[in-house]
Amino acid sequence: MAQVLNGIKINSKLWEEFAEQAKRSKTDPARLLADLLRDYLDQKEREQLNRQTIREAKRSGLTQGDDIEGMIKNLRKKRLAKA
Repeated sequence: MAQVLNGIKINSKLWEEFAEQAKRSKTDPARLLADLLRDYLDQKEREQLNRQTIREAKRSGLTQGDDIEGMIKNLRKKRLAKA
């Protein structure tokens, strides 16, 4: 028999193993599952934002040398070349 959580079916053996691990960590299995799902969704959102940021940076035409550290290095190189 599968465990049903709001329409989601989980293999009963898998759920038993999960519940056992939750008990070992003294956590309610349902709460642990909710925390894991929340963490997963947060991670996916961060990955999506990272991909979006990379796309926007590529579209901007800026290079790695255009970041603040890169600009400082370039200014130092120009100063050294003048000296």
